Amino acid sequence: MSGTRNIGGPVLEIEVSIIVVTHGAREMTLACLKSLAETTDLRHEVIVVDNASPGALSDEIAALHPDFHVLSQATNTGFAAAANLGADVARGEYLLFLNPDTVVSEKTLGRLVEFARGNPHAGPIGVRTCFADGTANPVCCRRKSTLLRLLCTGLGLDTRVPELGMLSGMGYAKLPATGAFEADIVCGVCLLVERSVWDRLAGFSPAFFMYGEDEDFSLRATRSGRPPMLAVDLTIVHHGSGTETNQARKVSQLLAARALIVRGYFSGPVRPLGRLLLALRPLLGSRLARRELRPLWREVWAQRRLWLFGRFA
Repeated sequence: MSGTRNIGGPVLEIEVSIIVVTHGAREMTLACLKSLAETTDLRHEVIVVDNASPGALSDEIAALHPDFHVLSQATNTGFAAAANLGADVARGEYLLFLNPDTVVSEKTLGRLVEFARGNPHAGPIGVRTCFADGTANPVCCRRKSTLLRLLCTGLGLDTRVPELGMLSGMGYAKLPATGAFEADIVCGVCLLVERSVWDRLAGFSPAFFMYGEDEDFSLRATRSGRPPMLAVDLTIVHHGSGTETNQARKVSQLLAARALIVRGYFSGPVRPLGRLLLALRPLLGSRLARRELRPLWREVWAQRRLWLFGRFA
């Protein structure tokens, strides 16, 4: 399924609809959209869903980029719901969900679509990410949640010995240097999916307010026979924490998302154990972390009745 648009005469197919959901982070959002405006190597449309950003960000985006489709929300509905809204009006053969705290170089998106066409069996497709200084940002793909990985994360082993695969928690200890890599989950920072696959899976689950929707989508895609894949040769800049600067809130949202994964993908008898392991990190952190980090973990631990059951928004 693909859409069309008219650009000064002939009707052209839209290869990819780029959907950016933002909630604040004005400067990063504008830098992201500027990089998309400079993309000329494929036929595309840009859809921006503004989740009730403070100020007049929607108006500013519309003035700077009159060719973009801006959807302004009166309230913050969360990432998954807003992304679904953007997808509803998209007309592309592929959908690309892109974080507003990213910057894409001119030829990357065209190469990403080429990669997708060359791997028609893939479900969601991601790319490598790096920080602005060029150092690797590991938030591009991860392993699915298991009891052992929750234990390693709860004990902080994923940050102490990330190079040991068995103990690296949700992270991959090492990625291949080139080519394609079939991952458990590709992160929503930059997630490309064929429109037909998106429709078959009914999009992101709106049960996830922030985070976790990419894991749920990746797991459902794998079950449908379209596993996630990482285009290892492609890289974008991902600054990180673009729309959520309150670290305690961000950690609580991450834990709430993981609690929903435990509830949805762990069998009944092991769900309570999964939730217990999920609580290890903030519990231990509130007592044993470095002194400067303890207030953060104490704040997260105080919110446990909400995030343990996936209700933190």
